[in-house]
Parts: sequence; C-alpha cells; structure tokens
Amino acid sequence: LEASAKAITLDGVEMDVRVQQKNFFGKTSETLEKTLIPWPEDCKEDVATGSPPALRRALMAVAREARDAAVVPDSGPDVSVALLRLPQGTSATEQSGGNPGQSLELPVNFLLNNVPHSTLARQFIYRDITRAVCEAMADPALPKRGQITCLVPETNPSMDTYRIGTMLELLRDVACEIAFGGVDGEPKRVRFLVQPSMGEGAFTALPLALSGVRALLERMDWGELPPEVATKLAEKEGASGGKATPARDQSKAAPVERPSPPPAPQQSGAAPPDPAEPKVVSVNGNTALTAKPDPAEPKVVSVNGNTAPTAKPDPAEPKVVNVNGKAPKKVGKIGRAGYAEPAGNPGPEELKGLITFGTLGADAVDDDIFLYICVAPQNIVGGNVLEPLKALTDAAEARGQRVLVVNPRLEDRPSPNDVMQVRGRGERRAFANSFLENEMYNLRLLYTSGVSYFPIKGAMYRKNYKEPYVLSLRRDVDPADPSGRAYGANVKEVYEPFTTFEGRPTDSQISESFAKFRL
Repeated sequence: LEASAKAITLDGVEMDVRVQQKNFFGKTSETLEKTLIPWPEDCKEDVATGSPPALRRALMAVAREARDAAVVPDSGPDVSVALLRLPQGTSATEQSGGNPGQSLELPVNFLLNNVPHSTLARQFIYRDITRAVCEAMADPALPKRGQITCLVPETNPSMDTYRIGTMLELLRDVACEIAFGGVDGEPKRVRFLVQPSMGEGAFTALPLALSGVRALLERMDWGELPPEVATKLAEKEGASGGKATPARDQSKAAPVERPSPPPAPQQSGAAPPDPAEPKVVSVNGNTALTAKPDPAEPKVVSVNGNTAPTAKPDPAEPKVVNVNGKAPKKVGKIGRAGYAEPAGNPGPEELKGLITFGTLGADAVDDDIFLYICVAPQNIVGGNVLEPLKALTDAAEARGQRVLVVNPRLEDRPSPNDVMQVRGRGERRAFANSFLENEMYNLRLLYTSGVSYFPIKGAMYRKNYKEPYVLSLRRDVDPADPSGRAYGANVKEVYEPFTTFEGRPTDSQISESFAKFRL
C-alpha cells in the first residue's frame, strides 16, 4: 500500500513497507514489513563517496527501477522527479535560498521560441555545455569518443532558423576553456575539423549547414592568450630546449638540404678550372663564350615570343593557381568539388597553436592534439561521412586522444553506386551509436508534431554525463495564480520536469511518457 524510507546505508535503502493481503474468503489483513533495497551496481561507488549529488543520483536510480518494475503502473507524479529537489545542504542555490534542484532544470523565461535567442539563453547554453565537456574530459574512465547534442532553433541544422554564428561561438567557448587549462590546469591543444566535400562527379557537394564554416573559423575573433597560459607555454618552451611549438605533420616539413657530391679528381699538373671563368663552347663550328649559370638567378623563358623571367620554384611553397581571372592565392590540394582546400592546419596566431583547424580524416591527426572537435558531421546523398570520421577516430584513439562530435546526423542516406545501402548498415549504426553512448550533454526541444517546430511542447535535458535525462513540460505560468491559465504581461515560461530516464529515451518512450502523465 505504501512504503517509507527509514535509513540509508552503504548497502542500500532500508524501508518500512505496509502490505495488504487478501485470503481465499476475501478477508484482508495488513502487515508492516522491513526490507532492504540494494543500490544498483553502477551507483555503489558514488554512494561510497558520500557526495550529496551522488546520493541523489543513486536514489533516483532506485526510484526509476521501482517505477519500471511496477505491476500496476502509477499514473501519479514520478518519484524520481521529486528527488530532483532533494536538499543537499552545501549547494550554492540552497545557501542563497534558491531551488536546490534548479541545477538540473531549465531556467525560467528561456523563451527559445524567440529568434534570435536572448543573451540569457545563449550564455546559459554556452556555460552549461562548456562545464559539461570539461567535467567529462577530466574523467579518464570515460571512452575517448563522445557527443554533445544541442537542438534549439539557432543550433539545429534542420531548421531554417539555424545560425552558424551561435554554433561557432559555443564551440569557441568550449575549445578555449579546454585549451587554457579548464580540464586539469594545463594548456591543451584543440583542433576543429570540418568534413570535406563528398560525392562523385556532378554529385559532389557539401552540406549547406557547413558551407563556409572553415573560412568563418579562420576569420573569427579568438581573443588574446591569457597571461598565465602564456607563462606556462614559455616555461614548457624553455624546458623543451626552445621548441616553440610541437612538431607538425612531417609531410609538410621543409626539405632537408643534402650535401653536394665531392668534386672529381684533377689530373696531375693541371690547374683546377675557375668556376667564375666563362666556358668556350663550339656549336656547328661557331665558337662562343658562355658564362656559368647562376642558380640563384631567375631563368628566362620565352612563351609565344614573349620573354619573361621566372623564379625557380620552391618545393615548400604552395602552388599559385589562377582561376577565372581572379587574383591568385596560396592554396593546398584541389578538392573534388574543384575548389582549393586550405593547406595545412593553421590556427589563430595569437593563441600560439593551442587552437588549429583541419579537414575531417586521418590526415588531420597529430601527436600533440588533446581533443578533436567535429562540427556537425552529416551524411549526404552520395557521400558517407562515416568513412573519414572512422579513420579519424581510429587514428586518434591509437594515440590516446579524444574525439567529440557536435550535433551529428549520421543516419544512412541510401544513394546510388552502393552508397549506404543494406550492406554494412549494422556496422555503420554501431559506429554512430558509439558516440551516443558517451553523450556528455543534451538539450533538445520537443514539439507537438514531428513535422512542425511550433509550438514547443517540452524539452529533454541532460546536464552532464553523470546526471539522468529529464523530460519537462513547457507551461506559461502567472506567478499570482500558478494553478490557472496564464495571460497578460506577467506570464512566465517555465519547464516543469515530470519524469527521468537513466539512458537516452527513444522517441516512442518520450511519446509514451507524455501520454502516461496525460500531458
């Protein structure tokens, strides 16, 4: 009939349970029994630490197990949601008189239906994701690959309100925090990767959401290097014998000068030839003096009767290409789409190589990189992004480095020429889900219809990799009358949690949860 917790121990939760029994003749009797509910296996270590947040997570896990194991489903409020507001005694919000469970809930007046988003909404998302990624990077027990999902109108590539500036501002905060020592106090090197053009022939293309992203990364304002970080880099430079930056890709290194062969032996009694003296050459009976060519002097080439000096090409210098009469520029290799892909892995000069950029693939892997951030990788018709992503992940994990994908769209897009067809689909899905298993952060808006982005029905929120997924219902509330329908200028938008999940819920589970609680 009812149960109440009496004590919390390292073994589990001791509870008093009132049980009603009915015999064969219909007579009922009630008894009071004591029982011990053990902690789930993955919560025992957290409980042993004695941390209030760890204890709350363990209690929520017990509540979810009881909810899922119930023979008669309870249509009342989810007990795990009540534990969100479990007093923790030392939290900053509780000391200031705020809501102790507010850290796992979305703020009031988020107003994500307004585009562009407010400064409050953007800064909340930036700080939240930066903190979640740094916490995950500091845990050596986590897998090397991970994912963050933030599907609000300004960061959702499938919506027409998508704003690449918001996405890059978010990732700039994350990358700079890690690069400046936000993980363990030591500077780290972070590399942004953007997928290349994919496809064959006339079907070669790049997703619209990623068009121009590499150029925007290079032109962004990355700020200045903090003095304390510059001091640490200088100390490392001195300790490494004046090596300013770690070695880059050896294929891009300057050519090594080879020693010249020794001169040929001279005959006895003959004076060695003077290299500065002009030679005498006889051609068709005509004798002429020719000076020895100077290797440093540019050659003279005649093309169509026009004579022009041309300098000796430098193998370390990138080629100069003139396209459609436009001014030539230094470029790297020519991509499939016909445009020139950037050469090397440049980055903001003011950050001393802590932030660099590259193209998705195994060629972007260097030994000195701590984290690779893949910006919104996605499959397109005729192009499978999982191939370069897997090559990158394998090469990075072999060096003990981390790979983070942001808002990926890795579902198959079946295409001609046996691209993303039935063969190999199981392996592709397993690889894509390997990032989802270590989701460090999730913020996704939920809508009434699957084909319409209005109105917002609720949200799914996961603060970091340790916390559960929280489903919330969006409501307009009048502080003067919270129970009634709200209209007017005093209305506040709130997201009220109504259930939680340990793992990421599927779309079917989300729909069933809304139907179960009659929302």
